[in-house]
Amino acid sequence: MITIFGQTQMTFTLPTDVTTAFNFYRDVNRILPYLPRIQLVQAHSEQHLRVCYVSRELNAYDVMIYCDVQTEVDPEKYTIRLASQSAGLPVAAKSSFHATSAYGRYNSTSVFYPEGDQTRLEYHLELAAELPKPWAIKFVPDSIMNAIAHSITNHRIHEIAHGFITHSMADISAWALQQGDSGRV
Repeated sequence: MITIFGQTQMTFTLPTDVTTAFNFYRDVNRILPYLPRIQLVQAHSEQHLRVCYVSRELNAYDVMIYCDVQTEVDPEKYTIRLASQSAGLPVAAKSSFHATSAYGRYNSTSVFYPEGDQTRLEYHLELAAELPKPWAIKFVPDSIMNAIAHSITNHRIHEIAHGFITHSMADISAWALQQGDSGRV
């Protein structure tokens, strides 16, 4: 098995007031496309989704980690969480010559703080799973494989978090203009 675990904490300043920023990010269907490598697989309900982390690693191995997440929104504390929450049967772990997939855990927390007419966003992201080894690397010792996986996973987690903020910041100002006062809670 390959143990996958990565997490990051980042802080960013958004170019809108806290209420507008919170309302923009609270729509999970709007923000999912901003997450690199994360794809929507199925909506169990409006706020309960199955997503999949998809990545080609070392130009040879396809990695897919399926995760069920429940959106938890707290408007009083300006907090949004995507918390691991099972829905239905988990995806069975499997591997082939150049691919591996399994059911995992995806969690993120976004906390918004007012800073005048801007917003400070503290964003935490983590991804974890136990993946079967692809057949092509069955004989690589677990300790070596886990060290490689740890390095790659941490790089990918930073890439997802940074991409999420960068891509969403490009659209939040235009969205805020379209909303006018209707963007307020």
